[in-house]
Amino acid sequence: MWGHRLVIPSKLHSVLLADLHMNHMGMVKTKSLPQSYFWWPSLDREIEQTIRNCNACRQYQANPPKAELSPWDWPSEPNRQLHADFGGPIDVFEMSKITAAKTVVAFRQYFCTWGLPT
Repeated sequence: MWGHRLVIPSKLHSVLLADLHMNHMGMVKTKSLPQSYFWWPSLDREIEQTIRNCNACRQYQANPPKAELSPWDWPSEPNRQLHADFGGPIDVFEMSKITAAKTVVAFRQYFCTWGLPT
C-alpha cells in the first residue's frame, strides 16, 4: 500500500492505463481517477504519455464533438411536460445550493402554484 492506495506491479501498468483511457476523458479527468485508488512511481507521467500518443485525443483536444440537440415536441396543454434546468427563464427559483433536496423543494413550490403536472 502507498498511503491508502494500492501499489500496482509494473506488469499491470499497461492494462490499467488502457482501462483508464478507454473513454478518452482527457488529461485531468484521467489523472484524477487513480489518485483515489492506486499508485506507481511514474503514474502521472505514463497517463500523460498515453493521452499525448492517442490519435483520437489529439484530434478532438481543441474541439471536442458537440452533442446533437434533440428538441422536445411542444406540449399540447400547460403543465403537460416539465423540464428542469438551472437557468430559467419561465419560473425561476433562486437556489444557493443545487442539490436533489433543494430541487425537490423548488418543485414543491412550483406544484403549489401551478398544480401537479398531468
